[in-house]
Amino acid sequence: MNKHQFRLILAASATALLSACASLGVPGFGEAGGCRTVYVVIGGGVQPVSNCGGLPRDNAMKTMMAVVDPAAAPVTDPAAPVVTKASAAAVATAPYEKPEEPYTSPQAMIEAADMSAFMQRVREDYAAKRNSGAWGYMIVDALVADDPALALDSEGTLTGDAETVLGELLRGAHPWQAKLPASATAQHSFVIGQQALTLGYAHFLPALAGLRFDHADDNWQASLRLNQTSATAALDTAGIWRAVPLGAALCTALPVDWPATAEPLAVLLGKDPVLPATLAALDPIAAVCWFAGSRLSAPLFIARAATAMPPDAGQVLARLAEKSWSAKGAKASGKDAESQIHAVTVASRHGIRPPDGGARAFEPALAWRGGLIFFSPDRRQVEAALDVAGKRAAALGDEPGLHGPGWLVFDPPQLARLLRSEVQEVLPADEESYFREVARNRLWPRLDAWGQQHQAAVAVPGAAGKDGFVALEIRPLQEIAR
Repeated sequence: MNKHQFRLILAASATALLSACASLGVPGFGEAGGCRTVYVVIGGGVQPVSNCGGLPRDNAMKTMMAVVDPAAAPVTDPAAPVVTKASAAAVATAPYEKPEEPYTSPQAMIEAADMSAFMQRVREDYAAKRNSGAWGYMIVDALVADDPALALDSEGTLTGDAETVLGELLRGAHPWQAKLPASATAQHSFVIGQQALTLGYAHFLPALAGLRFDHADDNWQASLRLNQTSATAALDTAGIWRAVPLGAALCTALPVDWPATAEPLAVLLGKDPVLPATLAALDPIAAVCWFAGSRLSAPLFIARAATAMPPDAGQVLARLAEKSWSAKGAKASGKDAESQIHAVTVASRHGIRPPDGGARAFEPALAWRGGLIFFSPDRRQVEAALDVAGKRAAALGDEPGLHGPGWLVFDPPQLARLLRSEVQEVLPADEESYFREVARNRLWPRLDAWGQQHQAAVAVPGAAGKDGFVALEIRPLQEIAR
């Protein structure tokens, strides 16, 4: 495929895209003076762009906006803006007879299907930096319709990526389906890729490949996509739930590659022959939970041993606690003869507010009992977990909804309470009275309404389909009285 064929294909695509604008508003050219925010996917991330300012600073975007034909508009004044000509595809839409009176707005140009006038207005505004909303239409006209500079290399031939995408389009395929396959049967399908779903922390969740919501027959269905090389769907989560204290607001089981942590732990603790054996004994499923009585920044982490741990594993954990906290005064104690807990108090203005109104602080604690390991910046949660391990308190795994496989548990009343508490923490009444009042009037009623929902567990009941997605099953955590 040569350069001219490429432009012809993209020009046809541009005509369809630009004509579709006739049924839409014109974002970025609002006449009412209000600001609009459009979320643009760039470089694997989502960037908000406002027509009142705040353009994305992506290098590729800058390259697209810098495409200028030197012969299009001779420069008479170095300081004057360079206005390029609208593309041939846009010019071809100009009416045979010019309108009797000038267009009153960009919206009027769209309604008259005069993309020639509209795109010329776009380029003028872009060159004069009068309207930040012009850049998006500038890219469409310059790149898609007439100047596909980013799809061509220095010799004017298609790049490998552009050739692959265009080849799939010409064969009637959808090049994005491999990465974000939408449902072929649903009326609406909303797909979230790995990078957006994990907020850029995909290396911490290597098994997670995407999340999809499909709408069909007046119902929504959530599906999870796992990497095909991962066997996490077959792992048993029942054991970890039996170690979680009852009453968690949000709790999820997560696959962990424990041997992969050997290298950073060796840097912290030094070479220790007991360390690899301890990591090898741990179950590949761990849990992280949040509780309404604590902070969002102080979850409880739980790990359990799948096989017998080395006799000296306790010494390794004790050294881990000692090396991890720079604060002095770490104390070792135990709730019974079989448990060990290492904790320290760390003063912090972001810490947990004590009931007696004293100074804020975190009290990180690392504990173990038998084959269970617990850590939290809030010692109270570690002690609650030790009570479960010692059979002195009920476990989340005792709930009927977790007798089968389950990966996520949420308690709407407790989660609403946790979110309300966090909002109040970041919006002090004496500093953020305005935003706090907005939250009270707008957010609290929605949290209260959501808090009326029942506790639920989310499971991955079956094998993945051809597209890698498996439907999620949401079931009540407790038996609902009829």
